[in-house]
Amino acid sequence: MEDNNLEFYGSIKLVTGEEIFGSIYVDESENPPEQLVITDPICLKMINAGGVDVGFKIEPWMKFTTEDIFVIKMTQVITISEVTDSKILDTYQRYLNSSSFTTKSLSNKTSSRSNPDITKDMGYVSSVESARELLEKIYDAEDSKEL
Repeated sequence: MEDNNLEFYGSIKLVTGEEIFGSIYVDESENPPEQLVITDPICLKMINAGGVDVGFKIEPWMKFTTEDIFVIKMTQVITISEVTDSKILDTYQRYLNSSSFTTKSLSNKTSSRSNPDITKDMGYVSSVESARELLEKIYDAEDSKEL
């Protein structure tokens, strides 16, 4: 018996213009397939700084639901493409495994997020007051040079 089902990581371009990424399941027992199933879909966008790709912005495709599996009719799909780029797949897996991503309930989504501990590795750590004083000194020094 031949397995007519395909499952892969891929990107789907919808007729609405959205591009979503996730684990895609296509049941090819019907010819042509009438629908596909996508698990944990996200919107994945490249972040570009100065003409260089520096990372990804990830958002859940459906933000206000507790579901993680969605059925999409093929009439809503422009194209489907398998994604094999290990950088994208690793980023997606880290996102799914992160503590901020949970599909158990909306309350879990908000309560499981925590503020990360700020370290010197993240950049300069300062209080608002000391940063304001420093900026005022810089601004005052530049004003005195103009006179």
